[in-house]
Amino acid sequence: MHYRFTRTAIPTNFTESRDFAGRITAYLQANHGMDIAMGVQVFSGNRIAWTVNYASLQEWEDTQAKLMADESYQAMIADAAEYFVAGTVLDSMLAFMD
Repeated sequence: MHYRFTRTAIPTNFTESRDFAGRITAYLQANHGMDIAMGVQVFSGNRIAWTVNYASLQEWEDTQAKLMADESYQAMIADAAEYFVAGTVLDSMLAFMD
């Protein structure tokens, strides 16, 4: 079994929000080695989305602990309020039966 975590949010200004999302994605790839992808939902509104695959829930938990301790990442997340409509962040986790 493997897992896919997805986070989506509605942008306040699409271009600026997309650029910010790209910076977060690049940071996570470069500093945490995450295989993260960023895109835009097509059929369900104008939401920016990130997806990350994990081999186990333990890997997801370990990653979250590292991100919580990363001060640079936390500062970026604090800035996110400017780029996304409050209350629109949605997280989901899919389990795939291998």
